[in-house]
Amino acid sequence: MRTIEEKIIQTLRGWNGEGLKNLSCRDSVEVDGNTKKYYLWNSLLFWNDSENIYYFSGRGWSSNTTKSRLNQILGSFFNAGIYQKNWSWFLDWNGKKYPIDSESIFYFKGNKLYKKAAQDVEILPL
Repeated sequence: MRTIEEKIIQTLRGWNGEGLKNLSCRDSVEVDGNTKKYYLWNSLLFWNDSENIYYFSGRGWSSNTTKSRLNQILGSFFNAGIYQKNWSWFLDWNGKKYPIDSESIFYFKGNKLYKKAAQDVEILPL
């Protein structure tokens, strides 16, 4: 794990301050009460809401850095990871593989993965 990724995890898990904490020129964490948000180049990639539901998205960026950051965060919080095969993204979680993409917003609720949309859709494993 890269040093910056260790700082991101530590900040998301333990920082109880308020406001924005810049970790590097491209990485920052924002805290508002119990809600924490992680930004890469001002793109919100990982956050939770007041009900403590965790969301993630590549925001259309499929770079190695985006995947690396998401992998470290998802691995730390959910023992999950993203990998790419034939230009497609997949989430490996709970021993199952889920088709995902870099543009959509996904979230964990209970033991299920959902895609945020006008009517949220449960993502079924392959």
